[in-house]
Amino acid sequence: MAVNLSVKPGPDAQASAPASIPEYLRTKTDLARALGITYVYLSEALKETDAPVAYPGIGWKVSEVRDHIAKRSLLMPNGVVGSRFSGVGATLEEVAALKTRSLKARSEKEEAQAAFFRNQYLERGAWAAEWITILAELDSSFQRIFENELPQKLEGKSAIEMRNLIRDAYDVWKADLNSRAPQD
Repeated sequence: MAVNLSVKPGPDAQASAPASIPEYLRTKTDLARALGITYVYLSEALKETDAPVAYPGIGWKVSEVRDHIAKRSLLMPNGVVGSRFSGVGATLEEVAALKTRSLKARSEKEEAQAAFFRNQYLERGAWAAEWITILAELDSSFQRIFENELPQKLEGKSAIEMRNLIRDAYDVWKADLNSRAPQD
């Protein structure tokens, strides 16, 4: 079984972490060293769409990157709380609070989606009755134009004239159909 060690904190990462971490750091190397994680892990975390970006001229805000790394590690599939927190500076209480907020937000999102979908779907009986009514109206309109109005207009006409009259009748029927369509 192969293990990808490139995304885990290095064994010497904590040993090289400075005692006081500045508020901003300009390079990824300094940032990784200050947070006690590997450069590769930091680079992968900063490629994510919700990752903090470097401020022009001053670099990354360490606290923003630390929070992103903490959030990212909670979402890792290994499921061990704090497994990727060595050197990041988050306590177990902070990890638990962040995980609780994350689960609560996910739960609220799923509840909102369920409520949305409940209101979107119609019962089959109501849906079928509505569509049968619409189709009956369309059939009646189509039958009226093509059986009652069109034959009188087509009498004694050439094929090309008939084609043009049929096209015009179809356009009238289509305009009637579009006028009945619900407007947004």
